[in-house]
Amino acid sequence: MTQLSPLRAPEHRAFIGPEFGAGEDGPDPQTLSYVQIMGNPKLAVLARRVWEELREQFAQPDDAASMAAASPEAEEYRTKLEGWADMLEILLEETLAELEAINAQRAGPGAEF
Repeated sequence: MTQLSPLRAPEHRAFIGPEFGAGEDGPDPQTLSYVQIMGNPKLAVLARRVWEELREQFAQPDDAASMAAASPEAEEYRTKLEGWADMLEILLEETLAELEAINAQRAGPGAEF
């Protein structure tokens, strides 16, 4: 069986959890709990600031979103994203079919499921 290696370089990772006390940045980084965040004064300020920004963002009327969506550039971008989503869906289906075929070969002709 072929061993595939990740294509992303470690220096391009955006995880900053260790900087905020979340443990080592490994294959399964540890997250911070609500109690840990609110117990740390600096993180509590950051969390409140993020919460306020999100609340403001979602409180804005939908008129701005509908006007942005009506522009030709936005429509072109939306169409491009839909095309990418369709391609990803096809690739995912093909990948799952290939995995199914590989698993069937591994199980052998007389194996029961």
